[in-house]
Parts: sequence; structure tokens; C-alpha cells
Amino acid sequence: MGQNLHRATDALDEAGERISRYLSMQLLVNVSYGIPMAAGLWLIGVPGAMLWGALAAVMRFVPYVGPMISAVFPLALAFAVDPGWQLVLWTVALIVLLEVISNNVIEPWLYGSSTGLSAMSLIVAATFWTAMWGPIGLIMSTPLTVCLLVIGKYLPQLAFLDILLGSQPVLDEPTRIYQRLLADDAAEASELSLQIVQDKDESVAAFYGDAGVAVLRMAVGDHKHAATAEHRLRVVDGMDEVLDELEEQYPSTRQPGRTRVISMGGKWEVDQLAARMVAHCLEIDGHGVQNVNSDVLSSHSAVEPPEVQRGDVVCVSWMSTEPYAAARNLCRRIRRAWPQSRIVLLLWNLPQEISREQMRDQGAKLGADEITASLDGAVSAVRTFLGDAAEDVFEPAPLPKNEEKRLKALHASGMLQSEAFRKLSQQMAKRAADIFDIPLVAIGVIDDTHEHVIAIHGGLTPGQEDEMPADSNTPRRFQHSLSRDEALGSFVVASGDILQVEDLKHDRRYAGNMAFREAGVRFYAAAPIRDKAGLVLGVLGLADTAPRELNERELRLLQAMANDIMEEWKGIDLPDLEIESQSSSATLGQAVPD
Repeated sequence: MGQNLHRATDALDEAGERISRYLSMQLLVNVSYGIPMAAGLWLIGVPGAMLWGALAAVMRFVPYVGPMISAVFPLALAFAVDPGWQLVLWTVALIVLLEVISNNVIEPWLYGSSTGLSAMSLIVAATFWTAMWGPIGLIMSTPLTVCLLVIGKYLPQLAFLDILLGSQPVLDEPTRIYQRLLADDAAEASELSLQIVQDKDESVAAFYGDAGVAVLRMAVGDHKHAATAEHRLRVVDGMDEVLDELEEQYPSTRQPGRTRVISMGGKWEVDQLAARMVAHCLEIDGHGVQNVNSDVLSSHSAVEPPEVQRGDVVCVSWMSTEPYAAARNLCRRIRRAWPQSRIVLLLWNLPQEISREQMRDQGAKLGADEITASLDGAVSAVRTFLGDAAEDVFEPAPLPKNEEKRLKALHASGMLQSEAFRKLSQQMAKRAADIFDIPLVAIGVIDDTHEHVIAIHGGLTPGQEDEMPADSNTPRRFQHSLSRDEALGSFVVASGDILQVEDLKHDRRYAGNMAFREAGVRFYAAAPIRDKAGLVLGVLGLADTAPRELNERELRLLQAMANDIMEEWKGIDLPDLEIESQSSSATLGQAVPD
């Protein structure tokens, strides 16, 4: 594995997990086949029905050949004991029916999800390993192929194995849409876009912010190096059709009144497409928006410029990777035409590593009132300038269906009163802060009215002056307890799953949470702490003053550490027992004494 211990460990762990899931699913599939087989043969009247059902379940561990061998015995016995053909025909019908259901419904559903292998790769692997090692190779073909798949995932030199054998699409969603546009198939691109919004149950704004802008970035990247004039035209025309379809399926909810927002493309056609996405999001948000081209500012324009009054907002979208000189000129023209307006400059291709302070400095140089690199940031800025700030629309988390049962379990656990649990939580919070290298970790327990912070490690120093007044002497509100309506952990209780807010300020779902905004929190992630019945009693939360994102493995680790808290808690016999030593953590190995 290239002498990389971390990569090798991850690969071996994942291979073991996948093979374990595969063997479990194989046992489940075989049992689900053997029981109906035994019951069906018994109803038909074939002698030894239980024996043949058990044999069918065992022989299905041998792919392809095993089911055929197991079918020979009940068919031969049915032929021998019945002077006619009725028993034989019923037995054949039963076997064919079970094979069709198992092969076409149950196996693809369970095996594909457990191994990550495609159906074609399973067939090719069975052929290859049987040719190599005979019957043993046939039995071991799937586990061996899973190992190859995982090696291809973790070893860059063999990455083609992950593509050839895996069940995941080779192209991600934005690339699939872009490829359909290049192929002049706007209808399928529109269908893919609608399917992404519906399947993920996400908002149109989330689709635009992830997939939509990614398509336009690919178009910009290919503009000079790969795309022909025909390809550019296909992308622009096709993306127009995609946006038409999305606007039709998700119409505007704007309130009666005059237009207060101008959404403008910077220079190129892709800029205008980005401006259309911004305009659609703002219209769904209820704002009056007019989508225009920057040519309206020209004295030679045949289009009359829109009327802009004091306090109105002009949102300019720019897809170029080097927009500064042209953006500065456009901002000057906007100031001359509409001196009383506010300018939000949305630069979609800013470098990821640019800081908020650098963006502010750049915005001042360009002449914009606000500069941002994300759709959510632009929408948030527009709302603020129009006096419709995000804090007015924050909605508390709903109550879970099992709330009454959950509260009973919480009070019965003794977590709220136990000094031992507080000490355990404090130790686990410190460990999480070290592992994730994050400034603040809190462990909270959520009852019917509050999130009570049992343990907290670290503190926050807001990175921006406007997020926490410098002269504020008020302690961080969530260091002790938060109203349940204000606690983001309440959303974890409601969903029963991990919550991650990469940038609270630019996430319209949570930006209105004033308790976290005042404390300077930009990033928040929390995993549920569940009891043995699966009820969410509390959360293990991470917070930072800078935006960040945990990858999938880190989220799994966060959940594993939350699970460790309950595992350790189960080992404490008395509520007030002093913790002098810890047993091994299933996640991180031996605990280090204080």
C-alpha cells in the first residue's frame, strides 16, 4: 500500500466491513430462499421438504452452480414418487418463481448495497476466479473482488479497479448534466436536474449552489482549452432549458409590490445563467427580482434600464476566474447609473482558501457593498440589505414522534444528575477537541425545554468584529444551557441523525439562530448520543468560528465517539461513582489517564 500505514489501515477496515456485510446479506438471502422452498415443497407434497429447503439454503453459498445442484434433488424425487407430471410441474414452477424473485429483486437489492460491486462485475469476477481456482474460486469470487475494489479506492495507481468494479456512477451529478448538455440533450439534462432535487429532497437553491454552479464552472474551465463554438452554444442553450424547467416546476412566491432586486450577469453568457439562478432563488424566497444583462448600462442599449430606488440591491454574478478589473469597472458603472443602490458582488470562482477579511478588503477595492463566493451568501446579503434578515425566519426543530418515550428514558438514565456522567463527558469532550483539532466541543442533554450542556472543552474567539461586540461581557450562552428552540442539537433529536452546518452565516436554514450568531459560531456539527433502544438523549457537538467541512469518514468517527460515550456510561454502576480509569474505547483505543 505504498508504506502508508493510515491508508492501509483504512483499506483493510473497509474491506472487512464490506465482506462482513456481504456474508450477512448472503445468509439472509439464502434463508429467505430456503424457508419458502421448504414450505412450498411441503404444500405441494414432495417428501423431505425440510431437508430440500435446508439444502437449497446451504448450496446457494456457491454462486450460480449451487442453486442448480440443489434443485436436482426435489425434482428427481417428485418425478419418482408421482406417476403423473403434476408434482414435477408444480416443483418446477416453485423453483422458477423463487429464482426469479431472488435473482431479480432480493439479491441485487441486498448484495449491491452491501458490497458496492456492480452486477456485471459480479458475473465477470465469478468467471475469472472459477477459471483460476475452480469451485473454491467460485465460492470466494465476491469477497476477493471486494478486496480488489477497496484496493482500487485507496491506491491511486489502481484507481481504475474502483471504476471498473464499483456500482457507483463514474461521473458525478454535475458532470453528468454537463455531458448531456455537450451532447445536445437538454431534455435529459433537465430530467437529471429535477431528479436530483426530488431524490435528495433538497431545495432548488441547494441544487443551484452545488450542481448548477459546478456545471457553469466546468463550462468556464473548458471555454478556452477544449470547447468549440458549437459546444459553447449547446451548453448555453441547454442550460437555459434546464432553468426554464426548474422555474416552471418551482414557481416564484414573490409578494405583491415593486421590484427591489436586480440580478445581473457580469459579462459572458454563463454569467447571465448564474444571474438567472440567483434571481430564481430570490423569487422563491418571496422577493421581487428583475433579471437583466449588464448591457442595460450602456448608452447604446436598446433596452431601457430598470428603475432602482434608494435601498434597492443589485446582485452581480461573475463566473470568471480573474474578474477583478472588469468587476471594478462594472461596479463604477452601476454607481453612476444607480447611486443609491447596494451592490452585492457574487464571484463564483474565488479561491477556496480566501478568508472573509480578504473578501471584505477586495470588496471595498472593487466598490461593492458585499462580496461573496456562494449563493447562500448572496441571498443572505440581499435579505440583510432589504431589512429582511435571516434571523426573522429561523424555525425551531420539530418534536420527534417518540418524544414522550425519549423524555422518560432521559430522566430514567440519570444523566442530568450524575456527577460521574459529567466527568466522563468532560473527558470525552477534551478527547474530541484533540482528535478533530477544533476550538470548542460540547456534550449536551436535551429535555423538553432546554439543552443542558453537561461538559464543554475549549472556547470560541470570534474571527470577525461584527459577530460579537467587542465590549460584550456576556458569557457564551450555550456554556450552561440553551432554550430548546435555540439549540441546534434539537435538530439532531428531531432527525436522529448527524447534523453538519458548514457555514452557519451562509446557510439559510440556520443563519437565523441568534444564540450561535452572537457567539461567533460559523461551523457546527453534532452526532446523536443514543441509548440502547436507539432513543436520542443528547448530542456531541463541535463548533468553530471559521467555516469548515467534515468528510464522510470524519462524520462516522464523530458518531463513533458519541456511541463511545454511551458505552462508557453503561460501564458505570453507580450514578455518583468516581471515574478513576476508563476501559478501552471501541473507536480510539486505550484511554489516557488525566
